[in-house]
This record gives sequence, structure tokens and C-alpha cells, in this order.
Amino acid sequence: MSTRSFIGLLCAGGLVRGVYCHSDGYPEAPHGVGHKLATYFKDPVKVAELLDLGSLSALGDGLAKDAGTVAYGRDRQDEDTEACMYETVEAFKEAGRDLDAEYLYLFNGRTWEQV
Repeated sequence: MSTRSFIGLLCAGGLVRGVYCHSDGYPEAPHGVGHKLATYFKDPVKVAELLDLGSLSALGDGLAKDAGTVAYGRDRQDEDTEACMYETVEAFKEAGRDLDAEYLYLFNGRTWEQV
């Protein structure tokens, strides 16, 4: 059984750009998505690049597949895996719940929050 998570970036005007991540969504080190986001994805540009990959099977310590990040579109050629835009943080949270995500992470431009 996987621990699902939802990863978002707070954008201008309160919009949130988000992607699903299937595995290891918990916050704890060393393998948890929350730990990896806080450790390896601290820069807004890198967070945007992560979201450009679309939904993820797994998050590693970098963007490349050999760093452990497996993107459904890039690495599995799945379709319709792009990041989605949500009008509000509440809409982002609702989408995460609809995907059965146990953990929701939001980058506010400076830090990660668990929402």
C-alpha cells in the first residue's frame, strides 16, 4: 500500500499549481516526500521544475530519474499527467482529498507547509 501525497506551489493571486505523488508521501526522513521537499526542493524555480514533470510515481532527491524521481508522463509515457491549477488553497486541498492523498504539501515561495 502506498502513502499518497499532493504537492502544490502557491502562485500569484492565490492560485495553486499541484501534482499527485503516489509513493512515500509521509513527512519523515529519509524517504518521505515531506522530508525530500524540505531538503532538496527549497528554491521556487526548482519547485516549479518539479511540478513541470506532472504527477509522480516517486520523488527522489533531484529531478532526474536516476535521482529517484519517477514521473508518469516523462518516464512511463502516461497521458494526462500534467500539473493542475486550482483557484484557491481550499480547492487544492479538496483535490488532494479526492485523490486519497494522506499528506498535502504547499510551497509558499519560501517554505513548505503541510496543509
